[in-house]
Amino acid sequence: MTASRRKLLERTGSNLSPAGLKIQQALAQPVDVNFNNTPLSVVIDTLARMTGVNVHVDAQGIGAEGITSDTPVSITLSQPVSFRSALALILDELRLSYVIRNEVLLITSEQARDLEVYQNVYNVADLVIGIPNFVPGFNVGLPAAIRAANQNYGVNSGSTQMPMNFASANLTGAVSQSSSVLGQMPLDGIMPGASSLGNNPTLSGGQGGAAQADFDTLINLIKSTIEPLSWDDQGGSGTIQPFPGNLSLVVSATQQVHEEIRDLLEQLRKSQDLQVTIEVRMITLTDNFFERIGIDFDFEIDDNVDPSLIQDDSGPSAMFGLDSQGPTIDLDLVFDQNDAYASAIPQFGAYDAGTAAQFGFAILSDIEVFFLLEAAQGDTRSNVLTAPKVTLFNGQTASVSDLSQRPFVTGLTPVVGDFAVAHQPIIVVLGEGTTMSVQAVVSEDRRFVRLTLVPFFSRIGNVEEFTFDGETTTSSGETVLDADGNPVNRNNQVQTSRGTTVQLPTFNFTSVSTTVSVPDGGTVLLGGIKRLAEGRSERGVPMLAQLPYISRLFKNVGIGRDTESLMMMVTPRIIIQEEEEKRQTGITADDL
Repeated sequence: MTASRRKLLERTGSNLSPAGLKIQQALAQPVDVNFNNTPLSVVIDTLARMTGVNVHVDAQGIGAEGITSDTPVSITLSQPVSFRSALALILDELRLSYVIRNEVLLITSEQARDLEVYQNVYNVADLVIGIPNFVPGFNVGLPAAIRAANQNYGVNSGSTQMPMNFASANLTGAVSQSSSVLGQMPLDGIMPGASSLGNNPTLSGGQGGAAQADFDTLINLIKSTIEPLSWDDQGGSGTIQPFPGNLSLVVSATQQVHEEIRDLLEQLRKSQDLQVTIEVRMITLTDNFFERIGIDFDFEIDDNVDPSLIQDDSGPSAMFGLDSQGPTIDLDLVFDQNDAYASAIPQFGAYDAGTAAQFGFAILSDIEVFFLLEAAQGDTRSNVLTAPKVTLFNGQTASVSDLSQRPFVTGLTPVVGDFAVAHQPIIVVLGEGTTMSVQAVVSEDRRFVRLTLVPFFSRIGNVEEFTFDGETTTSSGETVLDADGNPVNRNNQVQTSRGTTVQLPTFNFTSVSTTVSVPDGGTVLLGGIKRLAEGRSERGVPMLAQLPYISRLFKNVGIGRDTESLMMMVTPRIIIQEEEEKRQTGITADDL
Protein backbone atom coordinates (compact mmCIF):
# COMPACT_ATOMS: atom_id res chain seq x y z
CA MET A 1 0.00 0.00 0.00
CA THR A 2 1.53 3.33 -1.06
CA ALA A 3 1.79 6.43 1.08
CA SER A 4 -0.87 8.16 -1.00
CA ARG A 5 -3.29 5.26 -0.47
CA ARG A 6 -2.69 5.35 3.29
CA LYS A 7 -3.45 9.05 3.35
CA LEU A 8 -6.74 8.48 1.53
CA LEU A 9 -7.72 5.77 4.00
CA GLU A 10 -6.97 7.99 6.95
CA ARG A 11 -9.28 10.65 5.59
CA THR A 12 -12.31 8.34 5.98
CA GLY A 13 -12.17 8.98 9.73
CA SER A 14 -13.66 5.56 10.60
CA ASN A 15 -12.86 3.32 13.56
CA LEU A 16 -14.01 0.18 11.75
CA SER A 17 -11.84 -2.89 11.47
CA PRO A 18 -10.40 -3.87 8.08
CA ALA A 19 -13.33 -6.25 7.57
CA GLY A 20 -15.72 -3.46 8.48
CA LEU A 21 -14.05 -1.13 5.99
CA LYS A 22 -14.51 -3.72 3.25
CA ILE A 23 -18.22 -3.95 4.13
CA GLN A 24 -18.48 -0.16 4.01
CA GLN A 25 -16.83 -0.10 0.59
CA ALA A 26 -19.09 -2.92 -0.63
CA LEU A 27 -22.13 -0.77 0.11
CA ALA A 28 -21.20 1.25 -3.00
CA GLN A 29 -21.28 -1.79 -5.32
CA PRO A 30 -24.16 -1.89 -7.85
CA VAL A 31 -26.77 -4.62 -7.52
CA ASP A 32 -29.84 -5.68 -9.51
CA VAL A 33 -33.05 -5.36 -7.49
CA ASN A 34 -35.98 -7.39 -8.82
CA PHE A 35 -38.13 -9.18 -6.21
CA ASN A 36 -41.85 -10.06 -6.14
CA ASN A 37 -43.34 -11.23 -2.83
CA THR A 38 -39.99 -12.69 -1.89
CA PRO A 39 -39.32 -13.44 1.80
CA LEU A 40 -37.09 -10.94 3.51
CA SER A 41 -34.45 -13.57 4.36
CA VAL A 42 -34.19 -14.62 0.70
CA VAL A 43 -33.84 -11.00 -0.43
CA ILE A 44 -31.07 -10.38 2.10
CA ASP A 45 -29.20 -13.56 1.15
CA THR A 46 -29.46 -12.74 -2.56
CA LEU A 47 -28.00 -9.26 -2.10
CA ALA A 48 -25.28 -10.63 0.20
CA ARG A 49 -24.15 -13.10 -2.47
CA MET A 50 -24.07 -10.32 -5.10
CA THR A 51 -21.72 -8.20 -3.02
CA GLY A 52 -19.81 -10.85 -1.10
CA VAL A 53 -20.79 -9.37 2.26
CA ASN A 54 -21.65 -11.31 5.41
CA VAL A 55 -25.19 -10.25 6.37
CA HIS A 56 -26.92 -11.28 9.58
CA VAL A 57 -30.55 -10.61 10.56
CA ASP A 58 -31.20 -9.55 14.17
CA ALA A 59 -34.35 -11.58 14.87
CA GLN A 60 -35.05 -9.83 18.17
CA GLY A 61 -34.53 -6.40 16.67
CA ILE A 62 -36.84 -6.91 13.68
CA GLY A 63 -39.32 -8.75 15.89
CA ALA A 64 -39.77 -5.59 17.94
CA GLU A 65 -41.19 -3.99 14.77
CA GLY A 66 -43.48 -6.98 14.07
CA ILE A 67 -41.30 -8.17 11.18
CA THR A 68 -40.14 -11.75 10.58
CA SER A 69 -37.71 -13.27 8.10
CA ASP A 70 -40.71 -14.51 6.08
CA THR A 71 -42.17 -11.03 5.56
CA PRO A 72 -42.68 -10.65 1.78
CA VAL A 73 -40.79 -7.98 -0.11
CA SER A 74 -41.75 -6.64 -3.54
CA ILE A 75 -39.50 -4.20 -5.40
CA THR A 76 -38.54 -3.99 -9.06
CA LEU A 77 -35.92 -1.58 -10.49
CA SER A 78 -35.00 -1.42 -14.16
CA GLN A 79 -31.43 -0.28 -13.53
CA PRO A 80 -28.82 -1.41 -10.97
CA VAL A 81 -28.41 0.72 -7.85
CA SER A 82 -25.83 0.71 -5.08
CA PHE A 83 -26.10 -1.85 -2.30
CA ARG A 84 -26.63 1.00 0.18
CA SER A 85 -29.53 2.43 -1.83
CA ALA A 86 -31.12 -1.00 -2.24
CA LEU A 87 -31.05 -1.63 1.51
CA ALA A 88 -32.52 1.80 2.19
CA LEU A 89 -35.40 1.20 -0.25
CA ILE A 90 -36.19 -2.24 1.17
CA LEU A 91 -35.71 -1.60 4.90
CA ASP A 92 -37.24 1.87 5.20
CA GLU A 93 -40.69 0.55 4.32
CA LEU A 94 -40.34 -2.03 7.11
CA ARG A 95 -39.02 0.51 9.66
CA LEU A 96 -35.76 -1.41 9.69
CA SER A 97 -32.12 -0.34 9.26
CA TYR A 98 -28.61 -1.78 9.34
CA VAL A 99 -25.33 -1.32 11.21
CA ILE A 100 -21.82 -2.73 10.77
CA ARG A 101 -21.04 -4.71 13.89
CA ASN A 102 -18.72 -7.63 14.63
CA GLU A 103 -17.45 -7.69 11.03
CA VAL A 104 -20.93 -8.35 9.60
CA LEU A 105 -23.76 -6.24 8.23
CA LEU A 106 -26.46 -6.51 10.88
CA ILE A 107 -30.10 -5.99 9.87
CA THR A 108 -32.02 -4.60 12.86
CA SER A 109 -34.71 -2.10 13.84
CA GLU A 110 -34.32 1.68 13.69
CA GLN A 111 -34.72 1.88 17.46
CA ALA A 112 -31.95 -0.65 18.02
CA ARG A 113 -29.79 1.21 15.52
CA ASP A 114 -30.25 4.47 17.41
CA LEU A 115 -29.16 2.78 20.63
CA GLU A 116 -25.91 1.64 18.98
CA VAL A 117 -23.78 4.67 19.89
CA TYR A 118 -19.99 4.71 19.71
CA GLN A 119 -17.25 7.34 19.76
CA ASN A 120 -15.12 8.46 16.87
CA VAL A 121 -12.41 11.11 16.56
CA TYR A 122 -12.32 13.39 13.52
CA ASN A 123 -9.29 15.49 12.74
CA VAL A 124 -10.70 18.80 11.51
CA ALA A 125 -7.64 21.03 11.66
CA ASP A 126 -8.02 22.05 8.00
CA LEU A 127 -11.66 23.05 8.61
CA VAL A 128 -11.49 24.90 11.94
CA ILE A 129 -8.34 26.90 11.17
CA GLY A 130 -9.48 29.64 8.81
CA ILE A 131 -7.49 30.58 5.74
CA PRO A 132 -5.93 33.95 6.59
CA ASN A 133 -5.74 36.87 4.22
CA PHE A 134 -2.39 38.55 3.70
CA VAL A 135 -1.94 42.22 2.89
CA PRO A 136 1.25 44.24 3.27
CA GLY A 137 1.47 45.15 6.95
CA PHE A 138 3.07 47.87 9.00
CA ASN A 139 5.31 45.91 11.35
CA VAL A 140 7.88 44.75 8.80
CA GLY A 141 11.29 45.88 7.69
CA LEU A 142 12.74 49.30 8.32
CA PRO A 143 9.51 51.03 9.47
CA ALA A 144 9.08 48.51 12.29
CA ALA A 145 12.70 48.90 13.37
CA ILE A 146 12.44 52.69 13.50
CA ARG A 147 9.15 52.57 15.40
CA ALA A 148 10.59 50.11 17.91
CA ALA A 149 13.58 52.38 18.44
CA ASN A 150 11.28 55.38 18.97
CA GLN A 151 9.21 53.44 21.48
CA ASN A 152 12.33 52.67 23.49
CA TYR A 153 12.80 56.41 23.88
CA GLY A 154 9.12 57.03 24.60
CA VAL A 155 8.38 58.57 21.21
CA ASN A 156 5.51 57.45 18.96
CA SER A 157 4.56 54.82 21.51
CA GLY A 158 1.25 53.06 21.85
CA SER A 159 -0.89 52.75 18.78
CA THR A 160 0.58 55.75 17.01
CA GLN A 161 1.61 54.95 13.48
CA MET A 162 4.35 56.62 11.57
CA PRO A 163 3.03 58.76 8.70
CA MET A 164 3.73 58.28 5.02
CA ASN A 165 4.29 54.58 5.40
CA PHE A 166 4.27 53.66 1.74
CA ALA A 167 6.49 50.68 2.37
CA SER A 168 4.03 48.94 4.60
CA ALA A 169 0.62 50.03 3.33
CA ASN A 170 -1.14 47.95 0.73
CA LEU A 171 -1.17 51.14 -1.29
CA THR A 172 -4.67 50.66 -2.67
CA GLY A 173 -5.85 53.70 -0.75
CA ALA A 174 -3.97 55.79 -3.29
CA VAL A 175 -7.06 55.43 -5.47
CA SER A 176 -9.56 55.69 -2.64
CA GLN A 177 -11.43 58.90 -2.00
CA SER A 178 -11.26 58.43 1.76
CA SER A 179 -7.53 57.76 2.06
CA SER A 180 -4.57 60.06 1.90
CA VAL A 181 -1.50 59.23 -0.10
CA LEU A 182 0.53 60.38 2.89
CA GLY A 183 -0.95 57.93 5.35
CA GLN A 184 -1.68 54.32 6.12
CA MET A 185 -3.81 53.11 3.23
CA PRO A 186 -6.05 50.12 4.06
CA LEU A 187 -7.59 47.59 1.71
CA ASP A 188 -11.07 48.03 3.22
CA GLY A 189 -13.63 48.46 0.48
CA ILE A 190 -11.19 47.54 -2.27
CA MET A 191 -10.08 44.03 -1.42
CA PRO A 192 -13.15 42.21 -0.04
CA GLY A 193 -12.40 40.12 2.99
CA ALA A 194 -9.02 41.70 3.62
CA SER A 195 -10.04 42.89 7.06
CA SER A 196 -12.63 40.34 8.06
CA LEU A 197 -12.84 36.56 7.92
CA GLY A 198 -16.25 35.53 9.18
CA ASN A 199 -16.67 35.22 12.93
CA ASN A 200 -12.99 34.85 13.71
CA PRO A 201 -11.76 38.21 15.01
CA THR A 202 -8.19 37.03 15.30
CA LEU A 203 -7.92 37.03 11.51
CA SER A 204 -9.01 40.60 11.01
CA GLY A 205 -6.66 42.88 9.15
CA GLY A 206 -2.92 42.86 9.44
CA GLN A 207 -0.85 40.20 7.80
CA GLY A 208 -3.03 37.27 8.79
CA GLY A 209 -1.23 34.17 10.04
CA ALA A 210 -1.66 32.64 13.51
CA ALA A 211 -5.43 32.21 13.84
CA GLN A 212 -7.48 30.64 16.62
CA ALA A 213 -9.45 27.48 15.88
CA ASP A 214 -13.16 28.08 15.34
CA PHE A 215 -14.87 24.86 16.46
CA ASP A 216 -18.25 26.45 17.15
CA THR A 217 -19.10 27.11 13.51
CA LEU A 218 -18.40 23.54 12.47
CA ILE A 219 -20.22 22.00 15.48
CA ASN A 220 -23.31 24.15 14.85
CA LEU A 221 -23.26 23.10 11.19
CA ILE A 222 -23.14 19.40 12.07
CA LYS A 223 -25.89 19.60 14.69
CA SER A 224 -28.21 21.61 12.47
CA THR A 225 -27.87 19.50 9.32
CA ILE A 226 -27.32 15.91 10.54
CA GLU A 227 -30.13 14.37 12.58
CA PRO A 228 -30.84 17.51 14.64
CA LEU A 229 -33.02 15.59 17.18
CA SER A 230 -30.34 12.99 17.92
CA TRP A 231 -28.03 15.32 19.87
CA ASP A 232 -27.97 15.70 23.65
CA ASP A 233 -29.11 19.34 23.64
CA GLN A 234 -32.33 18.16 21.89
CA GLY A 235 -32.90 15.16 24.15
CA GLY A 236 -30.95 12.65 22.07
CA SER A 237 -27.98 10.48 22.93
CA GLY A 238 -25.40 11.98 20.59
CA THR A 239 -22.61 14.27 21.81
CA ILE A 240 -19.91 16.27 20.10
CA GLN A 241 -17.00 17.98 21.84
CA PRO A 242 -13.91 19.78 20.53
CA PHE A 243 -10.39 18.81 21.58
CA PRO A 244 -8.13 21.77 20.84
CA GLY A 245 -4.99 19.80 21.73
CA ASN A 246 -4.85 18.16 18.31
CA LEU A 247 -7.64 20.13 16.61
CA SER A 248 -10.10 17.23 16.60
CA LEU A 249 -13.77 16.59 17.25
CA VAL A 250 -14.82 13.73 19.54
CA VAL A 251 -18.24 12.56 18.39
CA SER A 252 -20.43 9.98 20.12
CA ALA A 253 -23.27 9.02 17.78
CA THR A 254 -24.85 6.20 15.84
CA GLN A 255 -23.23 4.64 12.82
CA GLN A 256 -25.60 6.38 10.44
CA VAL A 257 -24.77 9.75 11.97
CA HIS A 258 -21.05 8.99 11.73
CA GLU A 259 -21.43 8.16 8.04
CA GLU A 260 -23.29 11.40 7.39
CA ILE A 261 -20.63 13.35 9.33
CA ARG A 262 -17.89 11.78 7.22
CA ASP A 263 -19.79 12.64 4.04
CA LEU A 264 -20.28 16.22 5.18
CA LEU A 265 -16.61 16.69 6.12
CA GLU A 266 -15.54 15.17 2.82
CA GLN A 267 -17.72 17.60 0.88
CA LEU A 268 -16.38 20.54 2.87
CA ARG A 269 -12.82 19.44 2.15
CA LYS A 270 -13.50 19.00 -1.55
CA SER A 271 -14.82 22.52 -1.78
CA GLN A 272 -11.72 23.75 0.06
CA ASP A 273 -9.15 21.72 -1.88
CA LEU A 274 -9.06 24.33 -4.60
CA GLN A 275 -6.17 26.68 -5.20
CA VAL A 276 -5.20 29.20 -7.84
CA THR A 277 -1.73 30.04 -9.08
CA ILE A 278 -1.45 33.64 -10.26
CA GLU A 279 1.33 34.38 -12.72
CA VAL A 280 1.89 38.10 -13.22
CA ARG A 281 4.30 39.65 -15.69
CA MET A 282 4.78 43.39 -15.30
CA ILE A 283 6.83 44.93 -18.08
CA THR A 284 8.17 48.48 -17.99
CA LEU A 285 9.44 49.80 -21.34
CA THR A 286 11.61 52.92 -21.28
CA ASP A 287 12.78 54.79 -24.37
CA ASN A 288 14.97 57.91 -24.13
CA PHE A 289 15.94 59.77 -27.31
CA PHE A 290 17.77 63.02 -27.90
CA GLU A 291 19.23 64.81 -30.87
CA ARG A 292 21.13 68.06 -30.96
CA ILE A 293 22.86 70.05 -33.66
CA GLY A 294 24.46 73.17 -32.23
CA ILE A 295 26.48 75.67 -34.23
CA ASP A 296 28.47 78.43 -32.60
CA PHE A 297 29.18 80.65 -35.57
CA ASP A 298 30.94 83.85 -34.40
CA PHE A 299 32.85 86.39 -36.41
CA GLU A 300 34.47 89.77 -35.85
CA ILE A 301 35.24 92.41 -38.50
CA ASP A 302 38.21 94.66 -37.83
CA ASP A 303 37.23 98.20 -38.84
CA ASN A 304 40.91 99.29 -38.75
CA VAL A 305 39.99 102.35 -36.73
CA ASP A 306 42.14 103.49 -33.85
CA PRO A 307 39.81 104.60 -31.08
CA SER A 308 42.41 107.09 -29.85
CA LEU A 309 42.10 109.06 -33.11
CA ILE A 310 38.40 109.62 -32.59
CA GLN A 311 38.48 112.65 -30.31
CA ASP A 312 36.04 115.07 -31.83
CA ASP A 313 33.66 115.49 -34.69
CA SER A 314 36.54 116.27 -37.07
CA GLY A 315 37.88 112.72 -36.81
CA PRO A 316 36.93 109.79 -39.05
CA SER A 317 33.59 108.04 -38.59
CA ALA A 318 33.47 104.44 -37.29
CA MET A 319 31.10 101.48 -36.93
CA PHE A 320 31.18 99.37 -33.80
CA GLY A 321 29.50 96.28 -32.48
CA LEU A 322 28.49 94.75 -29.16
CA ASP A 323 29.91 91.87 -27.20
CA SER A 324 29.00 90.40 -23.82
CA GLN A 325 30.45 93.45 -22.04
CA GLY A 326 28.57 96.02 -24.13
CA PRO A 327 30.06 98.12 -26.93
CA THR A 328 33.35 96.76 -28.16
CA ILE A 329 36.35 98.58 -26.85
CA ASP A 330 38.14 98.48 -30.19
CA LEU A 331 34.97 99.44 -32.06
CA ASP A 332 35.12 96.22 -34.11
CA LEU A 333 31.96 94.61 -35.47
CA VAL A 334 31.14 91.48 -33.43
CA PHE A 335 28.60 88.73 -34.15
CA ASP A 336 28.33 86.38 -31.19
CA GLN A 337 25.65 83.65 -30.66
CA ASN A 338 27.09 81.86 -27.65
CA ASP A 339 23.84 82.25 -25.70
CA ALA A 340 21.80 80.64 -28.44
CA TYR A 341 24.36 77.87 -28.72
CA ALA A 342 24.35 77.04 -25.01
CA SER A 343 20.60 77.26 -24.41
CA ALA A 344 19.45 74.88 -27.15
CA ILE A 345 19.78 71.81 -24.90
CA PRO A 346 17.15 69.03 -25.11
CA GLN A 347 14.85 69.08 -22.10
CA PHE A 348 14.30 65.31 -22.17
CA GLY A 349 16.13 62.25 -23.35
CA ALA A 350 18.99 62.32 -20.80
CA TYR A 351 21.25 64.45 -23.01
CA ASP A 352 24.95 63.96 -22.31
CA ALA A 353 27.29 66.58 -23.80
CA GLY A 354 30.22 64.20 -23.42
CA THR A 355 28.85 62.00 -26.21
CA ALA A 356 28.65 64.84 -28.75
CA ALA A 357 30.97 65.03 -31.75
CA GLN A 358 32.58 68.45 -32.09
CA PHE A 359 34.20 70.17 -35.00
CA GLY A 360 35.61 73.68 -35.04
CA PHE A 361 37.94 76.01 -36.85
CA ALA A 362 39.01 79.64 -36.75
CA ILE A 363 40.09 82.06 -39.50
CA LEU A 364 42.22 84.94 -38.28
CA SER A 365 42.41 87.98 -40.53
CA ASP A 366 40.66 91.31 -40.74
CA ILE A 367 37.55 89.16 -40.63
CA GLU A 368 38.01 86.69 -37.79
CA VAL A 369 35.67 83.71 -37.91
CA PHE A 370 35.14 81.23 -35.06
CA PHE A 371 33.10 78.16 -35.98
CA LEU A 372 32.17 75.32 -33.61
CA LEU A 373 29.81 72.51 -34.58
CA GLU A 374 28.44 70.06 -32.01
CA ALA A 375 26.25 67.14 -33.11
CA ALA A 376 24.90 64.45 -30.81
CA GLN A 377 22.24 61.78 -31.05
CA GLY A 378 21.34 59.10 -28.53
CA ASP A 379 18.67 56.46 -28.13
CA THR A 380 18.42 54.41 -24.92
CA ARG A 381 15.90 51.64 -24.46
CA SER A 382 15.36 49.39 -21.46
CA ASN A 383 12.90 46.64 -20.64
CA VAL A 384 12.31 45.75 -16.98
CA LEU A 385 10.37 42.55 -16.32
CA THR A 386 8.89 41.79 -12.89
CA ALA A 387 7.26 38.35 -12.76
CA PRO A 388 5.83 37.52 -9.30
CA LYS A 389 4.03 34.20 -8.92
CA VAL A 390 1.84 33.31 -5.98
CA THR A 391 -0.46 30.37 -5.17
CA LEU A 392 -3.46 31.00 -2.93
CA PHE A 393 -6.66 29.29 -1.81
CA ASN A 394 -9.97 29.99 -3.43
CA GLY A 395 -11.22 33.34 -2.08
CA GLN A 396 -8.00 34.15 -0.25
CA THR A 397 -6.19 37.48 -0.45
CA ALA A 398 -2.42 37.40 -0.91
CA SER A 399 0.27 39.97 -1.53
CA VAL A 400 3.72 40.20 -3.10
CA SER A 401 6.13 43.03 -2.32
CA ASP A 402 9.52 43.86 -3.81
CA LEU A 403 10.59 47.09 -2.11
CA SER A 404 13.68 48.95 -1.04
CA GLN A 405 13.09 51.26 1.91
CA ARG A 406 14.69 54.63 2.59
CA PRO A 407 14.21 56.80 5.68
CA PHE A 408 13.81 60.57 5.48
CA VAL A 409 13.67 63.33 8.08
CA THR A 410 10.55 65.27 7.16
CA GLY A 411 9.91 67.29 10.32
CA LEU A 412 10.82 68.08 13.90
CA THR A 413 9.07 67.74 17.22
CA PRO A 414 10.18 70.13 19.99
CA VAL A 415 11.25 68.48 23.23
CA VAL A 416 11.27 70.85 26.19
CA GLY A 417 13.07 70.13 29.44
CA ASP A 418 14.26 72.10 32.44
CA PHE A 419 16.13 75.12 31.11
CA ALA A 420 16.72 73.32 27.79
CA VAL A 421 15.03 72.63 24.51
CA ALA A 422 15.81 70.18 21.72
CA HIS A 423 14.22 68.74 18.62
CA GLN A 424 13.21 65.16 17.95
CA PRO A 425 13.37 64.28 14.23
CA ILE A 426 10.28 62.84 12.57
CA ILE A 427 11.46 59.93 10.45
CA VAL A 428 9.42 58.73 7.52
CA VAL A 429 10.11 55.55 5.58
CA LEU A 430 9.33 55.40 1.87
CA GLY A 431 9.32 52.18 -0.11
CA GLU A 432 10.48 52.05 -3.70
CA GLY A 433 9.50 49.12 -5.87
CA THR A 434 6.46 47.00 -6.64
CA THR A 435 3.63 45.81 -4.40
CA MET A 436 0.68 43.74 -5.52
CA SER A 437 -2.39 42.51 -3.66
CA VAL A 438 -4.59 39.90 -5.34
CA GLN A 439 -7.75 37.98 -4.52
CA ALA A 440 -8.91 34.99 -6.59
CA VAL A 441 -12.41 33.50 -6.65
CA VAL A 442 -13.05 30.41 -8.79
CA SER A 443 -16.41 30.05 -10.54
CA GLU A 444 -18.74 27.18 -9.66
CA ASP A 445 -17.93 25.28 -12.87
CA ARG A 446 -14.18 25.84 -12.27
CA ARG A 447 -13.69 27.33 -15.69
CA PHE A 448 -13.16 31.00 -14.80
CA VAL A 449 -11.33 32.92 -12.10
CA ARG A 450 -12.49 36.30 -10.84
CA LEU A 451 -9.40 38.32 -9.99
CA THR A 452 -9.25 41.50 -7.95
CA LEU A 453 -5.85 43.03 -8.60
CA VAL A 454 -4.25 46.04 -6.95
CA PRO A 455 -0.70 46.53 -8.22
CA PHE A 456 1.29 49.53 -7.05
CA PHE A 457 4.52 50.79 -8.64
CA SER A 458 6.44 53.41 -6.66
CA ARG A 459 9.61 55.37 -7.25
CA ILE A 460 11.36 58.00 -5.14
CA GLY A 461 12.17 61.08 -7.19
CA ASN A 462 14.12 64.20 -6.38
CA VAL A 463 14.67 65.00 -2.73
CA GLU A 464 14.54 68.69 -1.86
CA GLU A 465 16.09 69.97 1.34
CA PHE A 466 14.96 72.89 3.46
CA THR A 467 16.98 74.35 6.31
CA PHE A 468 15.45 76.24 9.20
CA ASP A 469 17.66 79.18 10.23
CA GLY A 470 18.76 78.94 13.82
CA GLU A 471 21.46 80.48 15.97
CA THR A 472 24.32 82.43 14.35
CA THR A 473 27.60 82.71 16.28
CA THR A 474 30.63 84.85 15.40
CA SER A 475 34.02 84.04 16.93
CA SER A 476 36.14 86.81 18.43
CA GLY A 477 39.04 86.38 16.01
CA GLU A 478 42.35 88.28 16.38
CA THR A 479 42.66 92.02 17.23
CA VAL A 480 44.60 94.14 14.70
CA LEU A 481 46.50 97.17 16.13
CA ASP A 482 47.69 100.30 14.32
CA ALA A 483 51.18 101.79 14.63
CA ASP A 484 50.25 103.50 17.87
CA GLY A 485 48.96 100.23 19.39
CA ASN A 486 45.31 101.12 19.12
CA PRO A 487 42.85 98.36 18.05
CA VAL A 488 41.62 98.85 14.51
CA ASN A 489 39.64 95.70 13.59
CA ARG A 490 39.61 91.95 13.99
CA ASN A 491 40.90 89.30 11.63
CA ASN A 492 40.01 85.60 11.25
CA GLN A 493 36.50 86.06 12.55
CA VAL A 494 34.43 82.93 11.86
CA GLN A 495 30.68 83.11 11.58
CA THR A 496 28.84 79.86 12.35
CA SER A 497 25.15 79.31 11.63
CA ARG A 498 23.16 76.54 13.26
CA GLY A 499 19.98 75.24 11.69
CA THR A 500 17.96 72.11 11.02
CA THR A 501 17.58 70.55 7.61
CA VAL A 502 14.51 68.55 6.65
CA GLN A 503 14.02 66.48 3.52
CA LEU A 504 11.07 66.79 1.18
CA PRO A 505 11.08 63.76 -1.14
CA THR A 506 9.07 63.46 -4.32
CA PHE A 507 7.11 60.21 -4.47
CA ASN A 508 6.02 58.95 -7.88
CA PHE A 509 3.60 56.05 -8.08
CA THR A 510 1.29 54.25 -10.46
CA SER A 511 -1.67 52.21 -9.24
CA VAL A 512 -4.26 50.08 -11.01
CA SER A 513 -7.34 48.72 -9.20
CA THR A 514 -9.56 46.38 -11.15
CA THR A 515 -11.61 43.17 -11.05
CA VAL A 516 -11.61 40.92 -14.10
CA SER A 517 -12.88 37.45 -14.98
CA VAL A 518 -10.27 35.31 -16.70
CA PRO A 519 -10.63 31.76 -18.04
CA ASP A 520 -8.46 29.08 -16.48
CA GLY A 521 -5.04 29.31 -18.11
CA GLY A 522 -5.99 32.45 -20.04
CA THR A 523 -4.07 35.72 -20.00
CA VAL A 524 -5.50 39.18 -19.56
CA LEU A 525 -3.58 42.34 -20.44
CA LEU A 526 -3.97 45.19 -17.98
CA GLY A 527 -2.39 48.58 -17.67
CA GLY A 528 -1.49 50.16 -20.96
CA ILE A 529 -0.20 53.14 -18.98
CA LYS A 530 2.09 55.26 -21.11
CA ARG A 531 3.92 58.45 -20.26
CA LEU A 532 5.37 60.61 -23.01
CA ALA A 533 7.44 63.73 -22.44
CA GLU A 534 8.78 65.39 -25.56
CA GLY A 535 10.48 68.74 -25.97
CA ARG A 536 12.11 70.76 -28.72
CA SER A 537 14.46 73.66 -28.05
CA GLU A 538 15.35 75.90 -30.96
CA ARG A 539 17.45 79.07 -30.82
CA GLY A 540 18.55 81.21 -33.72
CA VAL A 541 19.09 84.62 -35.20
CA PRO A 542 15.94 86.26 -36.56
CA MET A 543 15.71 86.36 -40.34
CA LEU A 544 19.10 84.70 -40.76
CA ALA A 545 17.76 81.47 -39.26
CA GLN A 546 15.06 81.36 -42.01
CA LEU A 547 17.33 81.87 -44.98
CA PRO A 548 17.70 78.80 -47.21
CA TYR A 549 20.99 76.89 -47.11
CA ILE A 550 22.73 79.19 -44.65
CA SER A 551 20.05 78.94 -41.94
CA ARG A 552 21.94 76.09 -40.23
CA LEU A 553 24.79 78.51 -39.49
CA PHE A 554 22.48 80.67 -37.39
CA LYS A 555 20.19 78.10 -35.78
CA ASN A 556 20.62 75.63 -32.90
CA VAL A 557 18.12 72.77 -32.43
CA GLY A 558 17.76 70.25 -29.61
CA ILE A 559 15.12 67.49 -29.54
CA GLY A 560 14.45 65.19 -26.58
CA ARG A 561 11.88 62.52 -25.77
CA ASP A 562 11.22 60.34 -22.71
CA THR A 563 8.73 57.48 -23.10
CA GLU A 564 7.69 55.00 -20.43
CA SER A 565 5.09 52.28 -20.93
CA LEU A 566 3.72 49.86 -18.36
CA MET A 567 1.97 46.61 -19.26
CA MET A 568 0.75 43.89 -16.94
CA MET A 569 -0.23 40.37 -18.02
CA VAL A 570 -2.03 38.11 -15.55
CA THR A 571 -2.53 34.36 -15.99
CA PRO A 572 -4.53 32.34 -13.41
CA ARG A 573 -4.26 28.56 -13.25
CA ILE A 574 -6.72 26.52 -11.19
CA ILE A 575 -5.20 23.72 -9.09
CA ILE A 576 -7.56 20.90 -8.05
CA GLN A 577 -5.75 18.80 -5.46
CA GLU A 578 -7.56 15.59 -6.34
CA GLU A 579 -6.51 15.92 -9.98
CA GLU A 580 -2.96 16.77 -8.98
CA GLU A 581 -2.78 13.70 -6.73
CA LYS A 582 -4.07 11.50 -9.53
CA ARG A 583 -1.54 13.01 -11.90
CA GLN A 584 1.31 12.35 -9.47
CA THR A 585 0.34 8.91 -8.13
CA GLY A 586 -2.44 7.59 -10.34
CA ILE A 587 -4.57 6.90 -7.23
CA THR A 588 -7.79 8.63 -6.24
CA ALA A 589 -10.42 8.05 -3.59
CA ASP A 590 -12.59 6.31 -6.18
CA ASP A 591 -9.93 3.64 -6.62
CA LEU A 592 -10.24 2.51 -3.01
